[in-house]
Formats: sequence, C-alpha cells, structure tokens
Amino acid sequence: MLKSPFSKKKPEDLRILLFYPNLHMAALMPQSIGIFTAILKRSGFTTLDLFDCTFYKDIDKLNTGRNTHEERVNNKQSRAHSVDEWDKKAGKTKLGIREDFVKKVQTFKPDLIICSSLESTYLLAMELLSSVPEKDKKYKTLIGGVFPTYAADICIKNDNIDYVCRGEGEDAIVDICNRLVSGQRIDDTLNFYIKGNGQIYKNKMRNAVNINEIPIPDWDLFDPGSLYRPMNGKIYRAVGIETQRGCPYTCTFCNSPSNNTIYKDEANRIFYRKKSIKRIREELDFLVKKYNPELIYFVVDTFLAMSHREFDEFKEMYMDYKIPFWMNIRAETITEHRAQGLEDMNMLRTSIGLEHGNSEYRKKYLKRNVSDEVQIRAFQILLTVF
Repeated sequence: MLKSPFSKKKPEDLRILLFYPNLHMAALMPQSIGIFTAILKRSGFTTLDLFDCTFYKDIDKLNTGRNTHEERVNNKQSRAHSVDEWDKKAGKTKLGIREDFVKKVQTFKPDLIICSSLESTYLLAMELLSSVPEKDKKYKTLIGGVFPTYAADICIKNDNIDYVCRGEGEDAIVDICNRLVSGQRIDDTLNFYIKGNGQIYKNKMRNAVNINEIPIPDWDLFDPGSLYRPMNGKIYRAVGIETQRGCPYTCTFCNSPSNNTIYKDEANRIFYRKKSIKRIREELDFLVKKYNPELIYFVVDTFLAMSHREFDEFKEMYMDYKIPFWMNIRAETITEHRAQGLEDMNMLRTSIGLEHGNSEYRKKYLKRNVSDEVQIRAFQILLTVF
C-alpha cells in the first residue's frame, strides 16, 4: 500500500503547476488544461499556475533540431503571416524556455506538476523536467494524454514521472488530488500507474465521463495572447470547442479505435460519445461572451460523423452564431446538402485526410475503406459550393 507523500492539507493549499509542452505555434489552448483548470477550481484546488511552451521559439531546436514552424511555411503546409500583426495581437515570441521553466518551478514551488503530453511533445516535457536542479524537485509529477495512455509502461519508468494517468483525466485527477491532500492511499487510484515503495502499481480504467456534464474549459491561466493563432495567413482570436469525443471509425494509424477497445475491455463502455446540441449551445454562449472569438476550431476527429438529422439540428443552432470555423472530416461524410449547410454556417476551412494514394493499401493496411472516386467526389462537391 502506498499513501500520499504529503501531510494532510486543505485543497487550496495543494500547489499545482499545469504544464503544457506544446511545440512552437502548433495548436490552440488545449481542451484538457482548460477543463482541468475548471474542474480543479470547482473542487477547491485553487492554487494553480501554468507553464505554456507555445510561444518559445527555441522549442524547435530543443525538441527536434529544427524550426518546425518555419519548415511548414517553407513547405507550403502553412501560409506565412505578418510578424507585425502577430506581435501586436499575440505578443512577441520568447527565448530561454529551459531557464524560464526552472525559474517557474523555483518561484511557484509546486507540490504537483500535471503535464498533458503527446508523443511529439513527450521528449520536450522530459527535457524540461530534467532541467530542474535536484534540490528543487520537491514535487510529484503526473503525466497524462494520448502518449502516456498507450506508453504507460515507458512513462512510469522515467525518473521524472511519478504518476501516469491513462485515458480521461477529469474524474481521475480530482480523485488523486483529493487522496493526496487527505493523506489517503493512492496506489489503487483507477486510471493510474503509480510508482512508489520500489514498485509500480497498475490500475484499470474507470468509467468514461459524461461529456455533457464536464466543466466548460477555463483558459484564464493562459496569457491573453494565447487566444491568437495564425490561420490561412491571418491572425485570429480563436477557441476550440469539443462536439464529440473519440471516433466511430477504425483507422489503424489513429488512437481513437484503441480508446474504444481499452474502455470496452477495462470499463465495459465504448469511448466514443457526442455532446448534445443543448450543451454545445451552452458552451458557445459562454465562450463567445467571454472570449469573443473570431474563429472556432471544432475539436473532433471527424466533425461530420453525425446523422442527417443531427447535422440539420446543428446547423439550425449554429446559424445563430455564424462565427467562421474549421474542422476535420472524412470524404464519405460529405454530401451536397452538407456542403451547402457548411457554407451557410460560414465555414472557413476543412481538412480531409487522404492518408495514402493507393486505395488497396488504404483498405488493407489503414482500414480506410474509401474509394478514390468517393475521395475525388468529396473535393468536387466542396469546390462547387465554396
């Protein structure tokens, strides 16, 4: 049995540093940290701070040895935006990420660092955590996200990591934080791999959360300039909204099918869920009032994974906002009716994954049973409408 390493304390006395090892200008403010901030505050854990890597220009060299943002522009994967416009709206980019991270730890003095990581950001996170002098490592480190979920055995063996959260973190993180402040046993906390007493404790998943009841993301810990992101050569004030979680498709290169499998095996539930139109409207009302976004990114694997009725209901609701938006879709989900509906709703951009030029390879190895004709037809429909 492993008990909390901390003496009993009030929730507000647990000092939590949220750590976002984002690549340089790679993504919006994340849903995960926004939701964790809201749910921790709601549970009384109010002594929070954030270290966001997004605006550090030296990330690219530290993490990959090259400037990935400039590379995307040079390869015409992204349009170049005005540096002057960026500096005016979002603020100048930074240098000195390693030094600033160490300084944040030394000044904030966290009890717990919570890190949300992808495979592409894991090495960056470990590099920064390794930079902290031993005398300042008086905290525990909790890591979660896509990579830790499926590489938990790798992560938990890293000297910089104490707790690995597999799967969804909303209920799991509040559970372990409550255990930490109350001095309870922590080694049997569901979703977690936990290291202590010279051994590793491995626990199964808990039930998936009700995504219609989780808090709306709270991004107040982020710098105000974090609202801005480049898109199509312009700078927009942007937020992300999650309409579904997971995906009904079975592509072999994606983690979403594995989420369905692991939740079915360990929690007897399917991971894929949709938010109600009522809940999406509530989020839109809140986020529009608070952040006044110029662009919305619908954070979902396949935005049009919905019935015709659901699409029409969504369109009727969104016509009250008509804020430019972008999202990801699959070719077989596009019809003339939907393309026209997207135009009516003021869609700015969509991305369709082709994945491979050989249809047999797509079908056999990638489990993308979409013919070339369907792929081409989807682009023809969109080009006709837009």
